[in-house]
Amino acid sequence: MVEGYWERYIQIGGRRGQIVQCLNWVRAKLAAQAYYRYLLPRVDHLFVQSDAMLAMMSRQGMPRARMTVVPMGVSMSVFTQVQKPAELPKQLHGRKVLAYLGTLGVSRNSDFLLQVLALVREAEPSALLLLVGDGASPDEQAWIRERIASSGLSDHVSLTGWLPQSDALPFLKCAAVGLSPVPRGPLFDVSTPTKTLEYLALGIPCVCNDIPDQKYVIEVSGGGVCVPMEARLFADACLQLLREPEAAASAGARGRAWVKDNRSYDAIAANVAAVYRRLLADKQTAN
Repeated sequence: MVEGYWERYIQIGGRRGQIVQCLNWVRAKLAAQAYYRYLLPRVDHLFVQSDAMLAMMSRQGMPRARMTVVPMGVSMSVFTQVQKPAELPKQLHGRKVLAYLGTLGVSRNSDFLLQVLALVREAEPSALLLLVGDGASPDEQAWIRERIASSGLSDHVSLTGWLPQSDALPFLKCAAVGLSPVPRGPLFDVSTPTKTLEYLALGIPCVCNDIPDQKYVIEVSGGGVCVPMEARLFADACLQLLREPEAAASAGARGRAWVKDNRSYDAIAANVAAVYRRLLADKQTAN
């Protein structure tokens, strides 16, 4: 959250006036002081989102022995029930669908998805980009719509806007490939991108870039292709999966099995409960 506040301060700058710029700076500065200087030394235990975040918090002075990684996960009881819509949406008829699920915005370089689509369509004209999500704020929502319009790809992009999960997942199930490009940097390198897990939980092979956690997930599970965040490399990986549907289906199945065993909420909850039991026992012993 602290790094997100700094990113927002830099992103908006003075475009909304000096008062807003000053308030964004104050929020980021106070958040850093409150979290890293006041709260961090006082917690009994810290749950972090990834191995990369654990390393970052260690550099902030938190002992590794007092931290546990709790990555993002999925509810397999929900995902195993998802089916394609009974009637395929009109805009998806006859299309090879590349899907992206989640937040769209400047800080995520979401127009990268349009670059990938343009390159894929050079070899596969039936390709369509399905964006299941939207910008996090009105300015981000306006930005992604402007980028789609100016790209010349409006007829080949379907933007759903925010949907309830029960509506979003059947849409997503129509995809041949799930996309998870996440810009490298302090803000996102420590994340565990949920969309990668959600694609795999639906049996959809994923093309992602080398954010540490999703690189690990794809390499260990065999659920897709991981490449640097370059449009040509992403497009080539997508085309590879589109041209080899049997291999793509096998990758999706491997990914789904791995997520069930390692990143389902049941598996994650068992690990968290074990840490709580140990902490409680330590407290009781100390008393």
